[in-house]
Amino acid sequence: VWDTVSGEVAHRVELSSGYVRCVAWSPDGKSIAVALNDKSFEIWNVADEIWNVADWRRDRTFDFNVHDVSWSPDGKWLAVCHFHLVKTWNTDTWEPGPEFLHPYHSGLRWGPDSKQLVSAGPETWCVVWDLETGQQIRKFRGADARWIKVWLSANEKWFVTLNPYSIQVWDAKVPGHPIQSLGY
Repeated sequence: VWDTVSGEVAHRVELSSGYVRCVAWSPDGKSIAVALNDKSFEIWNVADEIWNVADWRRDRTFDFNVHDVSWSPDGKWLAVCHFHLVKTWNTDTWEPGPEFLHPYHSGLRWGPDSKQLVSAGPETWCVVWDLETGQQIRKFRGADARWIKVWLSANEKWFVTLNPYSIQVWDAKVPGHPIQSLGY
């Protein structure tokens, strides 16, 4: 972890195992969620510069490597995705929340109201999920290469997918084709 003022390393986090696939800060800046390649994730408490993993916050129940972790904007939910499953936890109680099954997940992003979650995967599917019902709201399918990341706009009107060859902009309310593709 780097000090943004001095540019120096402020703290080196010692992981329990594996290498890091993804990290995400909690909205309040007190925790870091770390996705590891050993089928697990960890939550690090960084408040008051206490760098440790709470016992419950190490989850090794996944069948495949964890691909992404994402905190809801209100900080009340954490979503973790791996091969075919997205798991959520209520961060007030750390009780499990809804789980979302999909052929493959590699990217997650929350809507700004923390009620919708978007997942993308390399099988060119992107799905918008409703946290309250646990149901799929909309499903989008692209025609080109696998999607590896997804972002939802603040007004939830658009989402953007990234794959190895292009960036695509979609109307989040209307399943269909991307409204814009930017190749690189």
